[in-house]
Amino acid sequence: YQYYLGGIDMIADDVINFLKKDIVIFSMAVLFFVVLILFFIFRELKWVAICLATSCYAVASMFGILAFLSIEVTAISSNFASLMFILSISMNIHIINNYKKNYEIKNNYIFLTMKRMFWPCIYTVLTTIVAFCSLLIADIKPIIDFGLIMILSLLVILICAFTILPLLISYF
Repeated sequence: YQYYLGGIDMIADDVINFLKKDIVIFSMAVLFFVVLILFFIFRELKWVAICLATSCYAVASMFGILAFLSIEVTAISSNFASLMFILSISMNIHIINNYKKNYEIKNNYIFLTMKRMFWPCIYTVLTTIVAFCSLLIADIKPIIDFGLIMILSLLVILICAFTILPLLISYF
């Protein structure tokens, strides 16, 4: 049998297909430009890989948290992974650059870096969380969910930046 969708079902199916296609294209474009920029910044494949691995771990952890908490990803919050990836990359770049500066000074590299970068990263995350908290007072459920997802994402980014990133730096 062949059947054809019409009305609301057809519109919903088209919107979902367009969103899936946009997410794939946007995610690939973001990944390509991020790798290109990271290689331009660090000029070493090791640092690019460490930064990407930490960010990918944070995004994957967030997907697990969303599944555990049964938070649905909607059309509005569908690009949270790319936004989270970019925010994580920026924090990792700052920490890695500070580490490289400490490494040249010949100090206790990782501990000194984490100690110096803790408060700036905390302030950055807190101010961004306050911005996303403003979405929680909206009357629109998908907007509230997006704000909640991004608040949790920022906490995951902070935790990964101060646990996974130093672990990978010390390993390599």
